[in-house]
Amino acid sequence: MPVSGDRGLENFLMNKSSNNISSYRLYVASQTLTTPRTIDSVRYALTALLGQAGYELEVIDVISNPGAALEGKVKATPTLVRLHPLPEVRIIGDMGRPDLLGQVVGDFGRLQSRTSVSGD
Repeated sequence: MPVSGDRGLENFLMNKSSNNISSYRLYVASQTLTTPRTIDSVRYALTALLGQAGYELEVIDVISNPGAALEGKVKATPTLVRLHPLPEVRIIGDMGRPDLLGQVVGDFGRLQSRTSVSGD
């Protein structure tokens, strides 16, 4: 859903809060080999924490839509932004780390208990 201007963003966030749905935006560069893994990792983490219907994820390819990256003040990819609930939270870099994803979602304990660690 495109959002333009401060009022549009305010209305978008108000609608999300009334629905109690968390809203996230993931900025990626489609030309990298790790992009599919990044998207899968974020979707897995959000689904594990919030359930299938508990979140909205908008994936933005900054290669095909550089204006969105400028508007979102994104300086590197991948960048995950939690838009709702406020405050806005961002992480940049490796989305394969459950601890970082859990911080953005705000419930690291539940993700950690559902994520198996092998090897070590």
